Amino acid sequence: MGSRLRNIETFAIAVRTGEIFIYRYHGNSIEKVMEAEPVPGLLYDVSWSLDGKCLALATGYGLDVFDRGKRKVIESNIGASYLESAVVDWCSDGVRIAIGGKNFLILAEFRNGELREVWAMNKSDFERALGIEIAFWYTLSIVCTNGKLYAAGAFGRTQYGPRPMLIVAEVSKEKKFRIYTYREI
Repeated sequence: MGSRLRNIETFAIAVRTGEIFIYRYHGNSIEKVMEAEPVPGLLYDVSWSLDGKCLALATGYGLDVFDRGKRKVIESNIGASYLESAVVDWCSDGVRIAIGGKNFLILAEFRNGELREVWAMNKSDFERALGIEIAFWYTLSIVCTNGKLYAAGAFGRTQYGPRPMLIVAEVSKEKKFRIYTYREI
């Protein structure tokens, strides 16, 4: 697993055992810059802050942030009760972080070295946003840019048949969806 590249010269390689390795690419060579302390639990996804100073971590224990300068992991329990696997994206404002997985989507803020949950959606919130009863929601991808949060997810329906549906939507702070794509998969 690797992070989405915010800066082509520096990138992270993370493995599911919680180890974090940071590498720099120079022309035709790759140089190991640092190895971070392992995070507790599994590491599902990572995303760089725009300034390249911090790395958001979706771990088996919730959302954490690795501060590259301090070589320190700031741990939180944000999302801990939901995590089986997760995706994470650092928003373009440099402060907000979105994390999502099975039956959850959370928006958090990272300010002054502290993580704080802004809002969270669970299965019943997804049902209200979609207007139907569902068996599950699974966040497949999230992008947080220009002050807006977009989520691509799949959900299993209970009252409309057994086939799962794919959805791409903008998610508002009121936990409502502006749906762009909605189709059976």
